[in-house]
Amino acid sequence: MAGDRRISLPELIAHAGGAVNQQTYTNSLEALDANYAKGFRFFEIDFSWTSDGEMVAIHDWEAAFRKKFIVPEEIRVPTEAQFIALKTHSGLTQLSLEGVLTWAKCKGDAFIITDVKDENLKALRKISRDFEGVEKIIIPQVYSYGEYDEVKRLGYPDIILTLYRMKINFNDVIEFSRQKSPFAVTMPWQVAQAGLSYYLDQNNTIVYAHTVNEMKLYDSLRKIGVYGVYTDSMVPSKVISQK
Repeated sequence: MAGDRRISLPELIAHAGGAVNQQTYTNSLEALDANYAKGFRFFEIDFSWTSDGEMVAIHDWEAAFRKKFIVPEEIRVPTEAQFIALKTHSGLTQLSLEGVLTWAKCKGDAFIITDVKDENLKALRKISRDFEGVEKIIIPQVYSYGEYDEVKRLGYPDIILTLYRMKINFNDVIEFSRQKSPFAVTMPWQVAQAGLSYYLDQNNTIVYAHTVNEMKLYDSLRKIGVYGVYTDSMVPSKVISQK
C-alpha cells in the first residue's frame, strides 16, 4: 500500500453521505449524522451548481431533484436559497456546500470527498478561495489526468483520481499513479474485477471501488488489490468484525 500519508484512509467511505432510512443518494444532514454515528469518518458527497453560481449537495437537477424534492414546475435549476427552502418528500434536510463543510468542521474528524458533477476545477477553486483552511477536511476527486496538477497547485494535499468518467487504459492509469502518487484511485467495481486494482496495488497505490453494498463482493475485491469501497449500506464495525 501507499507510503507516508497526512491522514489514514478507511476501508469504507459513505457514498453520497451513506444510506439513511433505507434511502440512498440523499447527501443529507441526516445521512451524515446517521453514518457518522455508525463509525464512518469519510463521506463522498455529490455537489451541483445552483442557478446563482453556488454549490449544494445534490446528485443532479434531473432525476434526483424531481424525485427527492417537491419542486414547483417553473423551477428547473434553483438558486441556493430556493434549494434550501424546498420541502423534501422524505423529510430529510438538504445542505449547501457551506452546510456540509460546517458539519465536517464541527465534527473535527470528518472528511469530505467531493464528487462535483460539472466544472470541477471551477468548483475546487471556489472552495479553496471561499473557505479558509478547507484543505484540512476536503479530499477532491479529479476526473482526468490533466486536472490533477492544477488541483495540487490550489493547495489540496490529498487528491483522488476517479475513473468513472474516463476512457480507461490500464497502462495509462498505472503510469500516472507511478509518476504522481495520488492519494488513491477510485474505479467502478467492474473495472477492479477486470484486473486494474491488482496492478495498481502492486504499484503501492491505494485502490477504491464503487458502489459496493455486499460483503461477498467486498471480500472478493479485497483479494485482488482493492483497499476499500464506497458504500451505501455496509457498516464499518460489521466489516471489521467479519474479517
